[in-house]
Amino acid sequence: MISWFRKNRTAILFVSILLLAFALRVPLAVINHSANDNHFEVVRLMFANNGEMPQRDSCKQCYHPPLYYTVVYHSIRGVESVLQHSLENVQREHIGQYLNVLAGIGTLSILYLFLSRLRISVTTRLIIFALLAVNPRFTAINIQMTNDSFVIFFGVFASNVLWRYLQTRQRRNLVFAAIGVLLAILTKGTGILLLLFSVVALMVSLLFSFFADRQMFRRTFFDSVLFVLIIFLGVVLFSPYYHYYKAKEPIFAINREKGVAPALLHRASFDEKTSVVSLYDAYATFHIKALLQYPLLTRKTTILDSNGNIIPSALPRTSLWTNLYARWNVIQYEKRPRAWKNTSTKTRVLTRGIYLLGLVPLGLLFYGFLVQGLSFLKKIRQEKMRAFLRDYTWFFFGGVAIFLLFIIKFSYDYPIFPTMKAIYLFPGLLFFVYFFAHGLEASFSRLWHSRYGRVMFLGICGMLFVLFLFYIFDIMLLLQTLLKK
Repeated sequence: MISWFRKNRTAILFVSILLLAFALRVPLAVINHSANDNHFEVVRLMFANNGEMPQRDSCKQCYHPPLYYTVVYHSIRGVESVLQHSLENVQREHIGQYLNVLAGIGTLSILYLFLSRLRISVTTRLIIFALLAVNPRFTAINIQMTNDSFVIFFGVFASNVLWRYLQTRQRRNLVFAAIGVLLAILTKGTGILLLLFSVVALMVSLLFSFFADRQMFRRTFFDSVLFVLIIFLGVVLFSPYYHYYKAKEPIFAINREKGVAPALLHRASFDEKTSVVSLYDAYATFHIKALLQYPLLTRKTTILDSNGNIIPSALPRTSLWTNLYARWNVIQYEKRPRAWKNTSTKTRVLTRGIYLLGLVPLGLLFYGFLVQGLSFLKKIRQEKMRAFLRDYTWFFFGGVAIFLLFIIKFSYDYPIFPTMKAIYLFPGLLFFVYFFAHGLEASFSRLWHSRYGRVMFLGICGMLFVLFLFYIFDIMLLLQTLLKK
């Protein structure tokens, strides 16, 4: 028995962590009746229209593509057919939440498969997987009825198989990538980012294979044509975008008006949701001290005093990077949905602890950027253009860049705190995980050779373990809050 456990301990630990993630999500999905946005309204209108997707101006969330709502609608119809009676709206909404739990577990499974293909130790793989499995923000997304869990799943799936295609040049991987990108586009507008990134990645591969390997160039060229053709036909046949184009309507639209462009240094606040008061404050600051002092988002009618200075309690909300850091790590920062709100002393203490410990994985992420960047530059000096065909670090740098550039542009066009959400980065989660994994692995390799280094590395692992526990406590606090409602 002991020998069997030792032989299969990696698989056992993986399944145990996955079951823990499932066990944390299911009770929350059962008792939760709230979401950041009312996406169920779309499904309700579909029932009123015999399954037809409503016009995009029919409700606040009706501008989204139809895939998620169509899947939820037909899943509800299927359950009602089996039960032979109609469900209440609350029960219907729960079905959408259960589907998102499954999408979240599917995303975690893909991430583990991805980690297992990297040249990292089993310990590194399990540490990172455990932190992802109990991440409070990802858990919170998976228990709400929104389209985010689906687009995250399709984004992670498409990124993984596209990377596998670049490694192996097996056509089936690119076909799967095209399907994943198409499904992401049909789920949410951020799927377009995956399309743009995929096309750029294939063009980079074509460019360097043209000079380094003509046979690979020819194969990649025909595969890329197939990739574009699959997505083009899918968009024309199944998405509303082609209909908007023919009707000469804006192809992309959201339920907000663009704001006033912020100045470089001069601060200005326009309404109670303004966050980008200046370019410098939004994109060149990180207010960890203010975040520890004011751990929950401050919602004030004004964030500037009479002298044009930012009120101390409003500092975190005026910085994109501070918002992303807080929203990536904790549930209660936004105090949304309203039914989730918990501003108790216990919540504030726990949130501060997560903010402090969260600096460890953040530091490892940046260390991963440094280590992999320097390693790739070295390979370019040695192998020239062939380095781009043997080492795909550029692929992951590109993925990180496109998602960060998107959220910078989005918050610039709409300078309010609802646009500074970490969930917009989650479809590109695989790119960030790559650098986090290599940062942790590189720190192990560098520190483990000396006694003091081993102590330091064990200290890092100890802090990550405490962060893992704090993440679980944050989720349990949400469960406790919802049970009291």
